[in-house]
Amino acid sequence: MLLCVLCLTQAPAQAGEVHAFNGSRVKGCQLDGKAYTCGNLPSSAWDDSMAIANGYSVHIRSSISPGWDYGVSMSGSARLSSGGSINLNGINPEKIRISGGSFDAAGEFSLTRPVRVTANVTAGSMTLGGEAGFQITGNMVSKGAVSVATSAIINGSVSGGQVTVGSSVRISGSLAGTGAVSIGSSTTIGAGVSGSSITADSSVTVTGNVASAGEVSIGSSGIVNGSVSGAQVTTNSSVKISGSVTATGKVSIGSSSTVGADVTGTSITTDASVTITGTVKASDVLTVGSHSTIRGPVSGTNSITLNSPSTIVGTVSSKGPITIGSHANIDGAISGTVVTTGSPVTLKGDIVATSRFTLASGSTVNGNITSPEIEMYAASSIVTGKVTASTYLTMGHAVRINGDVDTGQLKLEASDALINGNAAVDFATLYWHGRVSEKIFCKKGTRPGYCDCVDNQSDYPVNTANGPRCEAPKPAAGALDHFLISHDGSGSVCAPESVTVAACANADCSSKFTGGAQVKLFPGNVSADTGSTGTVKATVSRHTVGSETLRLTSGGTTPVRCIRSTPGENSVNSCDMSFAGAGFEIEVQPFRAGESIQAIIKAREKSDNTDSCVAKFKEQTIDVEYSCAYVRPGTGGEALNVTGGSGIALACAAGKAQTLATLFDRYGDAKVTLAYEDAGELGLKAKSGEVEGEATFGVAPYKFGLTAPAGPIHAGDTFDVAVSALSKNNKVTANFDKAKLPPSATMTNISLNCVRPVGAIAGQLTKKAFEFGEGKATAAVSWNEAGSLQLTAKTETTFLNTGLDTVGSTQATNGTDHCTSVGPVIPKYFLVEQFNEPRKPLDFFYAGEPIPVKVTAMNAAGQATENYSDGIVSQTVTLTAYDKEGKTANPNGGVLGSATIAASAFAKGVARANPTYSSPADANGKRLPLAPGVMRLRAQNADNTVGSGGDDSHEKAQPEIRSGRLRIATLFGRAGSTLDLPVTVEYWSGASWLLNNRDDFTIVPAAAIAQTSHAHANGSGAKPKTQVFSDLKLDGGKAKLPVQGDAAGWIDIAFNLGIDTTHDQSCLKADPIRTSAGAKLPWLQSLGGCADPSGRATFGIFAPESKRIIHMREVFN
Repeated sequence: MLLCVLCLTQAPAQAGEVHAFNGSRVKGCQLDGKAYTCGNLPSSAWDDSMAIANGYSVHIRSSISPGWDYGVSMSGSARLSSGGSINLNGINPEKIRISGGSFDAAGEFSLTRPVRVTANVTAGSMTLGGEAGFQITGNMVSKGAVSVATSAIINGSVSGGQVTVGSSVRISGSLAGTGAVSIGSSTTIGAGVSGSSITADSSVTVTGNVASAGEVSIGSSGIVNGSVSGAQVTTNSSVKISGSVTATGKVSIGSSSTVGADVTGTSITTDASVTITGTVKASDVLTVGSHSTIRGPVSGTNSITLNSPSTIVGTVSSKGPITIGSHANIDGAISGTVVTTGSPVTLKGDIVATSRFTLASGSTVNGNITSPEIEMYAASSIVTGKVTASTYLTMGHAVRINGDVDTGQLKLEASDALINGNAAVDFATLYWHGRVSEKIFCKKGTRPGYCDCVDNQSDYPVNTANGPRCEAPKPAAGALDHFLISHDGSGSVCAPESVTVAACANADCSSKFTGGAQVKLFPGNVSADTGSTGTVKATVSRHTVGSETLRLTSGGTTPVRCIRSTPGENSVNSCDMSFAGAGFEIEVQPFRAGESIQAIIKAREKSDNTDSCVAKFKEQTIDVEYSCAYVRPGTGGEALNVTGGSGIALACAAGKAQTLATLFDRYGDAKVTLAYEDAGELGLKAKSGEVEGEATFGVAPYKFGLTAPAGPIHAGDTFDVAVSALSKNNKVTANFDKAKLPPSATMTNISLNCVRPVGAIAGQLTKKAFEFGEGKATAAVSWNEAGSLQLTAKTETTFLNTGLDTVGSTQATNGTDHCTSVGPVIPKYFLVEQFNEPRKPLDFFYAGEPIPVKVTAMNAAGQATENYSDGIVSQTVTLTAYDKEGKTANPNGGVLGSATIAASAFAKGVARANPTYSSPADANGKRLPLAPGVMRLRAQNADNTVGSGGDDSHEKAQPEIRSGRLRIATLFGRAGSTLDLPVTVEYWSGASWLLNNRDDFTIVPAAAIAQTSHAHANGSGAKPKTQVFSDLKLDGGKAKLPVQGDAAGWIDIAFNLGIDTTHDQSCLKADPIRTSAGAKLPWLQSLGGCADPSGRATFGIFAPESKRIIHMREVFN
C-alpha cells in the first residue's frame, strides 16, 4: 500500500530540453559569430527540440533524422545544414514549426509529413510531400533527383537533375531539371518548365514556356500558356498551347488541340480538329488531320497531306506532292510538284504544280493555275483565273474556266465544258457542247477563217456564236526593240562605275520590254538581267586611264544606244566613257529613315608603279562637292543631310552640289554621316576636281505607325486601321508609295500579335489588301473574336533588296499592356434560341414552366465568340419578354422570371438559362390565367452595347405560352371492379378551360400520387386496399389512372405537383397519405386555393343519379 501511495504522489514528467540556437551555448556545438557547428543533432532526451533563431545557422556534420517527439522550429533567415542527409519524416507534424529560413543537405532532403513550412531548400536530392496537407513555401534546388508527391503544394520554384512530380501538385514557380522531367496529371506549374526530356500527364497546366533538348510529351487536356520546344514534341488530345511549337525532329499534335503561334519541325502530324494560329513549317512531311484549321501559311518540304475537311488561311507550299482532301478550304497560293484534290474543294489563290495538277468535281478555284499537266474531273467545277498547262489540259463535264487558257493539248470532254476567255493551244479537241467563248489562238498557225488546230466535235459549227473561232498567235507584247545605256560619261580606274541598262520595247524607250533580258556589259564583262521591270543598275570597269565605248551583248544582234547625262554635252548616241586615273569609291550600307549612317569615301588613284590603286588625299582635308539624286522613286521632297565636321543639306531634286570640307585619314578614307527622313533609293555623288565617284543606297521606313478606331468594335465587323510608314522621328515617309516603287516594295501584311485576356483564343483576323500612297494606307480588317488585341504591320519583303524590313504595332494609349491597344471587341449580337429538351417539344410551354434557353454571343459572320466567357470579357445579360412581333413587352401582362444570366455563366460564348413566364398577381394577390400567346425572348448586356436587336433571326426563342392545369375525375363502380379515373390537362383559352391535346409529354411520377382509403359505413368495415401505381404519362392531353376496389368504400386520389414538398395542396376533407416526392410540375397546379388536383374512386356505392331507377325487369320473348 505504501508503494502505491508513493506512485500516486510522484511529480509529473518534465518536457525535454530546448536547444536554443540564438547566441546561447549549446552542448556539443561550437559557435563562431552566428554560425553553430555540431557533430550530431543535439539531444539529451527523446522529446528534446531545437530552435534556430533569425539570423543564425546550424551545421550538423552528420545526417539529421529526428524522432517522433523531437521538435524543430526556425524563423526569419535561420539556416539548418547537414554534411549528410536531412530527414524530417520521423517527426510528429505538430512539432515542426518552420516559418522562415533555409535547409542545405549534402545528401537527400526528405519531408513528406502533412505540414506547412516556409523555407528554401538546397540538397543533393529531394523527396517532398506524400501525405495530404503538405505545403512548402520557398525555392527547391537539388543537385540530383527530385521527387514531389501527389497533391503537394510548393510556393516557389523547383530545380534538380531528374525531376518527378506526382498528380494534382501545385508549383507556383518554374520547374527545371538537367535530366528528365515527369509531371503527373492535374498538376499546375506557375512558370516555365525545362529538362533533358519532359513528360506531362493529362490536365497539366503550365504558365510559361516548356523547353527541352530532348523529347516533350504533353498529355490530354493539358494547357501551356507559352511556347513548347524540344527535339520531338508530342501532344495528346485537347491540348491548348498559346505560343509556338518548335522541334528539331518530329511534331505530333493530338485531336481537338489548339496552338496559338507557329509550329516548326521535320515531320509534322496533326490529328482531327486541331487549330493552329500561325505558320506551320515541316522540313520533311506535313500531315493535317480532318476538320483542322491552320490560320497561317503551311509548308512541307517533301510532301503535304491535308485530310478532309481542312481549312488553311494562308499559302500551301512543298517541293514534293500535295494531297488536298475533300471539302478543304484554302485561302492562299498553292505550290508543289503533284497537286491532287478531293471532291469538292475551295481554293482561293494561285496554284503552281511543277508536274501535275488534278482538280476533283464540284470544286472552286479563285486564282491562276500553272502546271504542265492539268486534269479537271467532271463535274461542275469552276475556275476563275488564267490556266497555263504546257503539255495538256483536260476539262470534264460541266467544268468552267472563267479566264484565259494557254496549253499544248486541250481537251473539253462531253458535255458543256466551257472556257470563258481565250485559249492558246497547240491542238484542241472539243467534244459535245464544249466551248471557248472567245478566240482560239493556234500556236502553230491557221488559215484565215479556219480552225486548223481544232478537232471540232462540239456540234457547234466553226465561226458561229458557240462554235470555235480561231486565229494565228498574237505577237509578243512589247517586243525588244533595243537596249539603252544611261551613264554620266566619266568613271575611274579605281572603282566600278554605275550605269543603267534599259530594255526598250519602242524607239523612244517610253515602253519597256518586261520579258527579262540577260546582258553582259563592257568594259568589265559584268552580267545583268533587266527582269520584269525592263531596267537594271549595273557597273562597268577599266584598269587603264583613257576613254572606251560602252557596249553590251545579249546573245543576239539587238541594237544598243547610249545617252550621256553630263550637262553641256550631246546626250544622243554617246557611248564613250572617260576613265580617269583617280576617283572616289563610296560605301553606304542600307539604313532606316531618320537614322544616321556612316558613309565611307575612299579616295584612290592609280599607282605609278603597278596596275593597282593606292590611297589619295592621305591625311588631308579636301573640299568635296556632294550632290544627290532620287533614284527610286525619281522624285521626292526630303533633303539628304551630310555631316562631316560641319553639315550640309542636299536637295536631291535639283541635283545641285554643295561643298563640305572632308578629312581623309592616312589610308585615304573619309567618313561622313548621312541622314534622310524619307524612304527610297538615293544616289550620292562626290567630286573634287577630276576625282569623282558615286554610289546608290536604299533607305527603308524606320517603322509603321498603326492607329485603330476607339472601341467598342463589334466582332466580325470591318474596321479601318490607319497605317503610316514613318521615320525614326515619326515623320511620314511619303515616297513609300506603291505608284512610285516596284509593287513588292510596299506590300505589307497586318497580323494579330497578341490578345487579351490572358488565355483567350486568337481567333481569326481577316484583312483586305491595301496600298500605300504617300506613306499612308488604310487597312480594312475584322476580328471574329471578343476581347482586346494588338495588331502588327510588317513588310512582306525586304525594302528594295536592302535586307531591311519595316515593322510596327498598335500601341496602348494608357498603361503598358499593348495587347489591349485595339478594342474592346465585343459580340455583334446575341443569338437567343431554345436548346434541345428531350422531355418535350419546344413549340409551347406552360405558364411558369422553365424554358430552356441558350444565349450565344455571336460575331458578324454568325459564329460564336468563344472569348466571351468566364465573366472576364462577358457581362451580365438580362432577358426580357416581347410579343411575337417584338414590339410589346410582357405580352398578356405576364412576368418573366429567372431573367438574369450571370457573366460567369458564359463559356466559349454560350450561356444557358431557364426563364419562366407567369401570370402576375392582381391587387388582392390573386393570380389570373394567361390567354395563349407567343412570347419572344430578347437579350441585352449590362452596358447596353450588345443585344439580340429585335431581329427575328437573332431571337429564335419564341415559344407559345399557355396557362395549364391538371384535373382528376371522380367515378363510381361495383366493389371488386377497376375504375379508370380520367386525368386531363387543360389550358386557358382566354374564355374557358379546354383540353390541351398538344400535351404528349407530361408525366406524373408514381411517387407523387397520394391516396387514402375509406370504408363504407354500411359495409363490413373493411377499407379498399390502396394501389401500387406506375408513372402516368399523358397522351393527347389525357390519361387513365386505374384504381381497383376490393371492398365497399372509396379511395381519394391527389397529385402532389409541388417541387420540394411531400404533402399535396388539394382540398380533400381527409388529407391523403404523404407522398415520397413532389411531381415537380407546379405550372400545372390550379391558381386558386386548392392548387393540387384530386379525385375519388367509389366502390359498392351507387352514384346519386343511379338511384332514380325505381324498377327494372328483363323480358324474353
